[in-house]
Formats: sequence, structure tokens, C-alpha cells
Amino acid sequence: MEDVLTTEAKLLCGALATGHALIGVKSTAALTVNGKPVLVKSSFRSPDFPCANQGSAGGKCSTFSLTAGTSTVLKVNNEPVVLATIAATIGPAGTLIKVDAGQSILHVKS
Repeated sequence: MEDVLTTEAKLLCGALATGHALIGVKSTAALTVNGKPVLVKSSFRSPDFPCANQGSAGGKCSTFSLTAGTSTVLKVNNEPVVLATIAATIGPAGTLIKVDAGQSILHVKS
């Protein structure tokens, strides 16, 4: 069983080698945990968060591709929720690092 991510999840972009930027992802999902919407797959469709290497010229993400961590069991409006097993590649040159799911109440089979 894996924790479902909410908007309180702590996710970092590990870009290159010198720093990590916190990623703030928004969601309007009807399902909430402690009043915070869960993250669904579409929460990551249009990256609009800083994820550049803190030591570089940086900028915003240009691509964000989930490679793992969506539920095959729990969906909101027919869209899979995102789990603590999340993995992604982030462009131009980053990888996703999950620090905290943002909640520990709702657990789902992946």
C-alpha cells in the first residue's frame, strides 16, 4: 500500500548536481485528505513550477513526464491518483525526488 500524494506533498527537482528546487503542484481534485486535494495525473501535465538547478540560469520546467507512480485502482473523475512511488523525468535536465507524500492517512494499492 502506498500513500496518495496531495498538494502538500514535498517534491524536489534534482537538476544537474548543485541544488534542488521545491515543486509546488496544484490540483482541483474532488477527493481531499485533511482538506488538501489529492494529486492526479493531469496535475503534472502543464509544468508551471521552478525546477531549475539553483546554481544555473535556470527557468521553469519545459517538460514533465511521469514514468511511474499512478494508481491502477483509485481514480478521481476517471483519472488515476498519484502515489508515493512517483517517478518522473523533468526537462531540460532533471529528475524527480519525492521527500514527503503530504499525508499518511490514505493508502492505495499501486
